[in-house]
Amino acid sequence: MNSQLSADLLLFLGTWLLSALAVAGLHRREFKRSPDKAARYRALPFRYKALCWLLVLPLFAGSLLNGWLLLPALGSLYLAEVLCLRWYRKAGLWH
Repeated sequence: MNSQLSADLLLFLGTWLLSALAVAGLHRREFKRSPDKAARYRALPFRYKALCWLLVLPLFAGSLLNGWLLLPALGSLYLAEVLCLRWYRKAGLWH
């Protein structure tokens, strides 16, 4: 493995980790302010949470290394939002 690839991988993993910690912190703060939102998130099936944590977040982290990843990141964020809102409505958790 060449050194540039190693540096890029390390930068990506570090960015992903810092982003995940930031999102988790924002979730925690937001869930304290809005118990309804916390209840909806807890009820959300794991596959929807995994979509955000394992697809959307890594694409945004990777977009710092390769700018072209920003468009797939935004598209996947939109898709995740649509899928989650659809699930919330079907479950009767969205007004």
